[in-house]
Amino acid sequence: MRNGRSERLSELSASPEVHISKLRSNLDAGGDASLMNGLQMAVDSLRSIPSYGHREVLVLFAALSTCDPGNILDTVKSAQQHKCRVSVVGLAAEVHICRLCAQETGGMYGVALGEKHLEELVMGHAPPPPSRAADSAASLVRMGFPQRRAEGPAAMALVGQGCKLTSGGFTCPKCKALVAELPSSCHVCGLTLVSSPHLARSYHHLFPIKPFVEVSADALTQTMAEGSTRQRLQSTEGSIWDGPSWGFLVVPQPRAVSFFDEQKEKLGGGSVIGII
Repeated sequence: MRNGRSERLSELSASPEVHISKLRSNLDAGGDASLMNGLQMAVDSLRSIPSYGHREVLVLFAALSTCDPGNILDTVKSAQQHKCRVSVVGLAAEVHICRLCAQETGGMYGVALGEKHLEELVMGHAPPPPSRAADSAASLVRMGFPQRRAEGPAAMALVGQGCKLTSGGFTCPKCKALVAELPSSCHVCGLTLVSSPHLARSYHHLFPIKPFVEVSADALTQTMAEGSTRQRLQSTEGSIWDGPSWGFLVVPQPRAVSFFDEQKEKLGGGSVIGII
């Protein structure tokens, strides 16, 4: 979004190299930002996404105002009707219309306080949000797993309405057409082409980890005191660990702590409370 206009740099794709190369070549900014134009382009691009997919928009907004050609509230309502989830990360200060846009569409809004905080805000949007049962209809999707074409002389691959020369590529298993990258749809038969790593990433996010149970400092201190009275550790060579052993180590971040078995276990000397 520059000079009041919204420009698409790259098409929707799971290839990070394509997006990174486009962003690096278009880092300059200028003029007024139009949140309305950018949001409208994003909604037009995502409205054709099937119901089982997430329609998410992440806006990195560094301006203090938005210069729009019309009523931006109508665009926000359009995004809400098409079930597009808009999240905004502010780089300067909080802007009311950005917070309103995130609240109306069910997204998140945050303002970066520093470089590290900015990284945390952006990376917080990497895992996909939970799917709602009403939006995730059970349907089968026909997919193809193409074979990668061996590197050799340049070949022609169709991309949309044009074509480009490429070395290698992928061959559609249904019509044997050549495509440049994955995931994509075959331009001849329309088959959805993916690879097994793409499915593995999607499957990984279906089972998020359980939330941590917060423990107060007083409860942790009391548990450590009770555990120290139930255990005995001999400091001699070939020392023995007796009784049900519980060890705790206070760390600034939650980490897994391994506990010894209730049976007696020989230690190689020295005092051990817990193993991280």
